[in-house]
Amino acid sequence: MTHVELTQVSGFLEKLDGKKGISIMADRGFTIQEQLQKIGVALNIPPFLNDCKQLPPEDVQKGRHIASLRIHIERAIGRMKKYDILQGVFPLSMVRLANQIICVCAWLTNFQPVLIAPTPHLLEAQVEEYFQALDDTESETERK
Repeated sequence: MTHVELTQVSGFLEKLDGKKGISIMADRGFTIQEQLQKIGVALNIPPFLNDCKQLPPEDVQKGRHIASLRIHIERAIGRMKKYDILQGVFPLSMVRLANQIICVCAWLTNFQPVLIAPTPHLLEAQVEEYFQALDDTESETERK
């Protein structure tokens, strides 16, 4: 089964349907861009050379940006892999529980300290957006 077929039968695309504007990160060669475009989701893959000797500067910059984000994903995955139950061979008698076990490990991982410390300027922007949304809501309520 190819990665495209697996993506289609897994139900992953259905979970993304209706969530326009989000972006999925994948490895090179993960060719599900058409399926994602149909539901309004962007696919971010690192740029690759094809037949060129050197990447254009904008592709180099894009690759660096993706790599800077990808490291955090790898760190989060690494946290999950540390659970003893996910180490080694998974017993056949527990296969029916595999999805639940992985979900519990993911939830427990989310309770660990944050991987990326929030930046003050980002928090300020979020606060401004929050108050702007409140003002917009109050204005709409007053008009009614």
